[in-house]
Amino acid sequence: MKTTLEQTTPALSLAGRITVSVQLLLAAAFVGLLADLPHLPLMLMGGLVLLFTRRRPLAVSDRTVTYSLLAALIVGTMLAYLFPYERGRLGFFSFFFRPEYYCAFALNLAIASCLFPYPSLACGATLTAVLFILGTCGDVVQFNHVNTRWLWGNAWINSNYRLAFNCLTGIELALSLLLLKLTRQRQRNENGRSLHRWAQAASLILLAATIWGVLTLHQKFEREIRDLEHSLLAMGGRSLIRQLRPRIRPFFADEVDLNLPFWFDGGKQDRRVLLRVIGETAPGYLRARCFSNYEQGRWNNPLESLPVPLRITEQEGLLALSQYRREDYLDLPSSQWDLYYAGGFYSPQLPVPSPLVGIDLAAESLSVGQDGQLKTEKWKREAGYRAYTPRQRDAHAAFDLPREADLVAEQYLTLPAEIRPALAQFCQNIEGWQEASSDYLRLRLLAEYLQENFVYRLGPFKDEQPRLPQTASPSLRRQLRRAYRESARPQGRRQLAVTADGDPVLHFLQNTRAGHCELFASAAVLLLRQNGIPARYVTGFICWERHPSGSYFVARQGHAHAWVEAYDRLSQRWLSLDPTPPAGLRQYEQQWTALSAFFDRLQHLWSKSLADVQRGFMAMAVVSALQLLWGLFWNPVGVSAALLLAFLQYRYWRRQRRPELLPLTPRQRRLANSYAAFARRWEKRLHLPPHPERTARELLALAAGSGKLQPEELRQMEEYITEYELQRFGQG
Repeated sequence: MKTTLEQTTPALSLAGRITVSVQLLLAAAFVGLLADLPHLPLMLMGGLVLLFTRRRPLAVSDRTVTYSLLAALIVGTMLAYLFPYERGRLGFFSFFFRPEYYCAFALNLAIASCLFPYPSLACGATLTAVLFILGTCGDVVQFNHVNTRWLWGNAWINSNYRLAFNCLTGIELALSLLLLKLTRQRQRNENGRSLHRWAQAASLILLAATIWGVLTLHQKFEREIRDLEHSLLAMGGRSLIRQLRPRIRPFFADEVDLNLPFWFDGGKQDRRVLLRVIGETAPGYLRARCFSNYEQGRWNNPLESLPVPLRITEQEGLLALSQYRREDYLDLPSSQWDLYYAGGFYSPQLPVPSPLVGIDLAAESLSVGQDGQLKTEKWKREAGYRAYTPRQRDAHAAFDLPREADLVAEQYLTLPAEIRPALAQFCQNIEGWQEASSDYLRLRLLAEYLQENFVYRLGPFKDEQPRLPQTASPSLRRQLRRAYRESARPQGRRQLAVTADGDPVLHFLQNTRAGHCELFASAAVLLLRQNGIPARYVTGFICWERHPSGSYFVARQGHAHAWVEAYDRLSQRWLSLDPTPPAGLRQYEQQWTALSAFFDRLQHLWSKSLADVQRGFMAMAVVSALQLLWGLFWNPVGVSAALLLAFLQYRYWRRQRRPELLPLTPRQRRLANSYAAFARRWEKRLHLPPHPERTARELLALAAGSGKLQPEELRQMEEYITEYELQRFGQG
């Protein structure tokens, strides 16, 4: 039987293409509706149009395979940035793998496989994509999510999920069996055909029994499975974050516990960039969390503060920023800062400069409390945000609310009764404290006293050797000595925070007189409250460091900090106070190298271009992408690499060129390309080096003399070459 050179239909039959289309469309529509990802079926329709309109299959070569994989990956990834996935809809696997990426890539890969002349490849890729999507859709956590990007189907999928999923599984199973039958090779032997039918029937029964058993067991033990998943998420999630993401200091949690170990690295991790800020000047103190309630060494907020009135301009269209402005600052000039999270920063809190008067971000909702804390709903992290402050602003400024004196006293003067006597006795040691005539003077006296008489150290000791009070218990002495030995280790990853029998802040003030910024800030807040001055505990970043390029500022992990905001009762305004000694404010400006500055700027341009796409600023995204390419190539290394690639491409082009004595017609060119693919395939099969000057008859002679081919294969190869020579040259 002769092989036809010019195929006018794809290798996958029309029935096979229709089956693949139905399978993939059903799966894409179901996961798109379930996860609110409408781009999946739309993207798939574009691929199906290409599948049904292309007359000839793609030639199998390294170039076509590589380009197909890259196209499948790039299309799925770029659309996922435009349609980000909302966590919480799907279950266990969506917390570790992103369905908007791997589902899109699996669908694109299935369509790309159908374009090649191998029906079995198309079948395998299609079944794999369907299996991935069914596994993703089979574990749903909640059914009360609203689809904001679909025009219909939200209420239906929430109330009929189990029935829809079971029907989808059954339909996909039937279509999979049909696709297997359409793409399998026909058996000429009757015995082999009979055996194949029996194996197919047995596989169908086994598969149906397996699906029924899994669904039954899942329904029966659903609660236990959920508990196991939650346990794995609680345990494995922390483990994965610890391994895959850099450690950050726990300043932005819902509670600050001074009794827990204080984590630090002291080296490379502290120098890691977590936040990048674009502004005319350095933003200074970036406020993230504020705490008002203190009890037994723990800071928290048992009650939410009253919201600040905001004027909201809702986003119009899919890609746009919602604008939130404080109504008391609408007519005043403002300065703006664009803030972008780096790859190692995953806090849900938004560090912002103070006093914040407005913010633009891609989120469904935002609220600002009277204490200055921001609470967002479904914020797009990749889009970053833009913060606004008054133009006449100090970089050390505090948040300016609340302003009512009775509200301030109620929230920020609470203090445990058992520590008041010790705090009052400590204030007597501060020179000029009793004679101070204003809250502002007392703030200055307290900050100067703590900075001059206390030592900043990640360990709790003042001197090289711990000086223990005579009244210390033997157990406390052992704890102090063990902690000191651990602090002396140069490569220690953390150091235990040693607490006294009572309050850790009192232990810091009375015994150790050395500690980190959390202890300095906590002590200052408690001492101010003891003297009737309202104060609150604030955590965030200090952002003074400018990138060597001068285009933005950075906040590193070592710049995470804690400070104080106090209310001046005379001027009736909030003031910022940082009692930590200057040694605790880490400086990294001199640690930039040319290579680290170059790569950090590339990361900044990449995150900025992605954020501009999320914000809807397409022109700015193009500019950022061009700047990224310019920075990537316009340097000695980039220019050298580009010249080297150009030289290698030129040599490859010269080697691949073959002189043509006569111009070829379009038909002859198609025949020549078809034979070139045929020759490459057989050269790989026979382990022959490529040789452009080798004729078809020489290739046939080498194949016959290799002894690696069966007579039937040699006969088919000879028939192909004979037909090629007849159509190409007009001779046999």
